Amino acid sequence: MDTEERLIAEAAQANRALGASGQSDMVWGHASVRDPGGRGAWMKTAGWSFDEVTPTRVALVSSAGEVLAGNGPRHIEYPIHTEVMNARPDVRSVVHTHAAAAVSFAALDVPLRAISHDGVEFADPQVTRFTLTGSLIDSVNLGRELARTIADGVGCLIPQHGW
Repeated sequence: MDTEERLIAEAAQANRALGASGQSDMVWGHASVRDPGGRGAWMKTAGWSFDEVTPTRVALVSSAGEVLAGNGPRHIEYPIHTEVMNARPDVRSVVHTHAAAAVSFAALDVPLRAISHDGVEFADPQVTRFTLTGSLIDSVNLGRELARTIADGVGCLIPQHGW
């Protein structure tokens, strides 16, 4: 399998894995894989839930929002992926999900604490909260601000975004 086919397969598999774990929120949320050539991010096209993503429903989206490869329209929140990847050369994949527990916890405005081993990575240092907006991250400027909020952390919570 050549590199492009592998990246497409990885992006599709990552989205389906999120669906299999109950992360689906209709067509919202997406997982992406960095294009090693610096062209952008391989991510699911608009209109599909996690469990519906196949390799034919993955596109390469540039930082400017242009679909460079694949079929179908790009997701409106592509700047989440491209701007985090622009700010963080170490990041190979970005996941945006509306997990019920995370969305609920984001609204509490209290420190995140690990209650099991798999939560330790998200408890120290504290996961930041992106509070500039709870609406869609649909512009390059919002994507850049989100990336600044994450900084060198593992992610962030977005209060009032999602469910």
